[in-house]
Amino acid sequence: MGCLEGDRPPKEQIQQLHRLVETVSEPSVGLYLEEGVCAFEAGAYSVAVVAGWCAVACYLRHMVEVIGYDVGCRYYKEDQNQDKPVPSLENWDGRPLLVACNRMQVFSENLLEKLYPFWKERCQCAHPSGEFASSEKAFDLITGAQWLLMRSIAQEQLQNPAVVYACAENKDFELEQARATRLVEHLCGKKHESLARWVLEKRLSPDCKVDSEKLLALWEALKTWLSQESRRRLMNETLIPLIETFEAYDPEKWLPSIDEVIDVAEMAKFVFWEDVGNQSVIWQYFVSRRIDLSDRIKNHIRQHAPSLYRQKIDQPVEFEEDEI
Repeated sequence: MGCLEGDRPPKEQIQQLHRLVETVSEPSVGLYLEEGVCAFEAGAYSVAVVAGWCAVACYLRHMVEVIGYDVGCRYYKEDQNQDKPVPSLENWDGRPLLVACNRMQVFSENLLEKLYPFWKERCQCAHPSGEFASSEKAFDLITGAQWLLMRSIAQEQLQNPAVVYACAENKDFELEQARATRLVEHLCGKKHESLARWVLEKRLSPDCKVDSEKLLALWEALKTWLSQESRRRLMNETLIPLIETFEAYDPEKWLPSIDEVIDVAEMAKFVFWEDVGNQSVIWQYFVSRRIDLSDRIKNHIRQHAPSLYRQKIDQPVEFEEDEI
């Protein structure tokens, strides 16, 4: 039954819901929630459920918009009929919205487990099903979503760099510099080094299938987020071993030399010059290819390399007779 005269919620529940409204940091979410609380206080529990769900959906849509609408679209479409176009964000709702946000891996909670019952009740309340929400049901659903409603969009982060990997590997996903920067900005701080290592390994892989422009865009976006300690680890533990692997490759295994994978000018874009230190592998690599170096790269070497390599960079290149 709907609300009858005298069927009013306990004062304690009303006060708790009003306190919840006061803790909401997103204004648009707060407006929907406040409307739901007013309905609850008036005994219109089905209306409270619908307005409460609107607050939830509003937060999730805003999160998708800020962190990466294109990323969300990718996951939204995977859960739907591939032949149908993705609807505009304001029309995202229900299971597809929860699935897309789940796969973006912003929340540690499983949204389908936490919020799908709320959506199902909302559907029943929003249509003339003949069933009405009780005060207990409305109160439990709204307070059960407070873990989400109290969050701040500005503080949301992608928890798993694999989401970024998938975007880069998807041939249909455009990842220009602005989008790469947005993804990196919202990636959990502890994951930046993992993403940087993945970018290096992919770019220096002989069978790399990821667009090099995408990898470079991610690398450029990552540079300002990596601590000096992380940069040194990437140079010493990832880049140098990769170069050593290429430089000492076994021809019988048909592995290409590093020159066939990445040219010297592009290679320079992936080096943190000031963090190479005395590692001879990188300096020797560039010095041995000094004929192909731009003045800009030579200046980096003159500024950061040990004296031996600073001297070598300006020495004439000697050619074998059959090369003349």
